[in-house]
Amino acid sequence: MRAIMQNEANNMLVIVRPIAQEVVDNWQSLLTLITQVNEILKKLQIGAVKGEEVEGLQVLVATYRVRADKLNQKICVNIDELEALGCAIENYTEGIVDFPSVLNGREVMLCWKISDERVDYYHNKNETFKDRRVIEYGYL
Repeated sequence: MRAIMQNEANNMLVIVRPIAQEVVDNWQSLLTLITQVNEILKKLQIGAVKGEEVEGLQVLVATYRVRADKLNQKICVNIDELEALGCAIENYTEGIVDFPSVLNGREVMLCWKISDERVDYYHNKNETFKDRRVIEYGYL
């Protein structure tokens, strides 16, 4: 990946923000569906339902699985879109995006979270968002 400077990363947010938000929204929906499917499967496994209700729940599970596949496909498309821009989403729940960059001659990752107004932080390549530091004025 090419190095993206801070001002370029900030200019990209107009495109990156809605894509990252879509990942977060679809990820949350996917987790909800998985939870619902697991709850239904648990009921079916322990025999908590009988007769027609079993068939209805099996149909519901199949419907949820189709929805989950569609959500997963959308997430994959969004990931590809971000990678095409030169960045990567690192956390689907919080919408954390990393932009490869260079700071003082070393490779770093500019990091941004959906709740951040601007790209103002970085971390070393072998670190994570929790290790982020403020970009000091004039470095990028």
